[in-house]
Amino acid sequence: MKFSIKKIKNNSVVVYLATRYLTYFAQFVISIFIAVKLGPYYFGLWGFLLLLLSYFQITNFGISNAINILLVQHKKDEFKIRDLISNAFALISCLCFIVLLLALYYYYYGIYFFEKYEVGNLFYPICLIAMFVYVNMLLMTIYRVRNKLFEIAFYQSIIPFLVLIALITVDDKNLIVILLGIYLLGHTLSFLMFIFRKVLPVKGNVNLKDSKIIINKGFFLFVYNICFYLLIISVRTIVSIYYPVKEFGYFTFSYTLANSILLLLEAMTFVVFPKLIDKLNSDDPDVVEKNIEKIRTNYVYLSHGLIYIALVFFPIFVQLLPKYVDTLPALNLIALTIVLYTNAFGYNSYLMARNKEKIIALVSFVALFINVLLALILVVVFQIVYSHVIIATMFAYLFCILLFVYFGKKNLGRKISFLSIFQEAFPIKLLIPYLVAVVISLMEIRLAVFVPLILFIILNVSVIKKILNTIKNVIYKPEVINI
Repeated sequence: MKFSIKKIKNNSVVVYLATRYLTYFAQFVISIFIAVKLGPYYFGLWGFLLLLLSYFQITNFGISNAINILLVQHKKDEFKIRDLISNAFALISCLCFIVLLLALYYYYYGIYFFEKYEVGNLFYPICLIAMFVYVNMLLMTIYRVRNKLFEIAFYQSIIPFLVLIALITVDDKNLIVILLGIYLLGHTLSFLMFIFRKVLPVKGNVNLKDSKIIINKGFFLFVYNICFYLLIISVRTIVSIYYPVKEFGYFTFSYTLANSILLLLEAMTFVVFPKLIDKLNSDDPDVVEKNIEKIRTNYVYLSHGLIYIALVFFPIFVQLLPKYVDTLPALNLIALTIVLYTNAFGYNSYLMARNKEKIIALVSFVALFINVLLALILVVVFQIVYSHVIIATMFAYLFCILLFVYFGKKNLGRKISFLSIFQEAFPIKLLIPYLVAVVISLMEIRLAVFVPLILFIILNVSVIKKILNTIKNVIYKPEVINI
């Protein structure tokens, strides 16, 4: 036992994950604190400011995403790495200049829609935070590829804990302004930490050739990432436009809570992503297929299991927050929508590793179009309640999953049929509890929320054992995720 404890304490991956889970718990508590202190209306205003920050974050033109893959692909060429990083910083500087121009435009002309959410002068600190986000995301990518997890944990944790301290010590007056100030302070401290830790390589050459490589790869990764994030953000935007501020507050609360469940797994995928790209960048289709199967067994099934556990506790949780007790239908459906996209995991990463950015960009773009079109039809034509708008994203995600599996199988040279694609994308052992969970959520049968979890456990006993073995392996052999 002593050996085990020592092994765990010295395991940088376990320490990082423990830090992230503590942070996620803090974020969960923070979301509840803010929701209660602000109430649905002002929480809707705060949600809109976060929505603006989300738009800035995803419009990074894929620079950090491209560097993430390029650094792995050129891991043995230190001179090339230096040049790539220097060119990436030059491109990020251009991006920050564009944000400054947008702030200048807002100063002279304003944006009429922002008045509904009382943005006012808060738009300027949002622009400043956005510039820090661009720079810090690039720095974090560099640190991630170099397996420097302490600095990453600091960056990902500092803002939630500063916010938690502020919520305990300050009153409700001007809380939104204080929260924005904390976001700015947190990003500033993270930037200084990244710089002074001196992990960045010696300055390389800024040249047109390497900049074009980053832009060419980054653009399609940008299209993929922006369309992927817009699948949810676009629905949030539609809800913010067509429904009252209070209902947008309900939707924001539901999304924040539902998304917090899968953040537990995002911490792990964040750590293993460079290794994942390295493993899938193979010319042997049998090796790749074996790796994809292992990845999907551990990630996809664990994701679904976590959501079914959450569905059991959601009804109990909302009863503790009388102001948000009516959000349960939205909470359940958003959680089931978010978990659906995990079914694409493995195949989307494989396409990235094989430089198929154009394919994943096209798929995500078409999915976004389907998502927005369906959402508008549901809202404008059928005038459904706000909690059911997320159904549009559910169908869009399913479209993405099927096409990623299709192109992945095709690139591997495997025989393709609709049935084989669907079975791979959504195995029957996952499909049955998922469909039951969706029906229960739509019909609001609260007494049956435990049924999907029971079905999942019965159908996947052997898979659950494999997942537990994988977790044990990571604890005792953290080097398996290093590149």
